[in-house]
Amino acid sequence: MTDNFITETEENTATTDTSVRECADAALVLIRFSANSRKMLEDKLVKRGFDKDVIKIALDNLENGGFINDKHLLCAHAYRLATVKLYGKYRIRLDLCRKFHKETVNKYFDEALEGISFEEYAEKLAVKYNSYGKSYVCAKLRRNGYSSQEIRYAVRDMKDDN
Repeated sequence: MTDNFITETEENTATTDTSVRECADAALVLIRFSANSRKMLEDKLVKRGFDKDVIKIALDNLENGGFINDKHLLCAHAYRLATVKLYGKYRIRLDLCRKFHKETVNKYFDEALEGISFEEYAEKLAVKYNSYGKSYVCAKLRRNGYSSQEIRYAVRDMKDDN
């Protein structure tokens, strides 16, 4: 009879292992359908009712297994925001902080934007909205997160508004 005796600690460990496995399976389903950062997975798994400690263990296991790569995802997302949406550095940082942990953004931000010419993209945006006037273009560039220097470069040849 003593062989069948399970202590409370062993029962909690077995329950935790099952919960971690279920959480990891749910995370893998989310990853399968779209690329998700660790922060996005945490938010989605919390909404599904998993405990934060269980989520941390499950995501650590998936990260060690190579299923979660925030650095790669952050770099790809930052490049897309700069080249497709024509966002400046400030707007990119703001958008990345919504989808990634702030520590991850701070760690990889400069590396993610390496080689991107923001003055060139600011100029593209200025040409696109040239017909609206210089003040509109300046406001648009500011909203898109460009620095004052990049804005001055982009509108240097534009005429003032009438």
